[in-house]
Amino acid sequence: DSVCRPVYFPAYDGNFSWVSGTGLQVEARFGAHGLNRQQESEQLRTCILDRHPWKRSVIKDAHSRLVALRQEGHKNAKGIVFCPNIDEAKKTAEFFRSIAAHDQIVLVTSEEPDESKDELEQFKKNRKMWIVSVNMVSEGVDIPDLRVGVYVTSVTAELYFYQAVGRLARMQDN
Repeated sequence: DSVCRPVYFPAYDGNFSWVSGTGLQVEARFGAHGLNRQQESEQLRTCILDRHPWKRSVIKDAHSRLVALRQEGHKNAKGIVFCPNIDEAKKTAEFFRSIAAHDQIVLVTSEEPDESKDELEQFKKNRKMWIVSVNMVSEGVDIPDLRVGVYVTSVTAELYFYQAVGRLARMQDN
């Protein structure tokens, strides 16, 4: 019905090591067989931490994709990063500032809800490239120019994921 654009999910692999809840050192690749649910959860939390090279490479690739979209004609294309908590969102925003123009990053969190709501409204109207968010861009929020998303949160609820993807999939003229 031309309501949603196709959504592309690039595959990112990686080796991860962490100390499990039982105190053992665990090493595994994404999608490795033999991990129990606790280990899968620990692996996910490890890879989405700001200091992990995996997350940094995903963000660099997403930024490159957004720059390319802007160069290909969608001059107002924007990106969003869904973070697991305020601390990680702040670290992620700082990392973004090291690879993109400092004034192109907007951070919105529930820590300062009124200021974040104002920032969110301004982001919809301006040409800034990225918004880094913790639970601020969800159902009812429409940012038509969103084209690239980075889902680096430990939230695995289907509804939350669908809402995140829904921010990016709406069809529009450009």
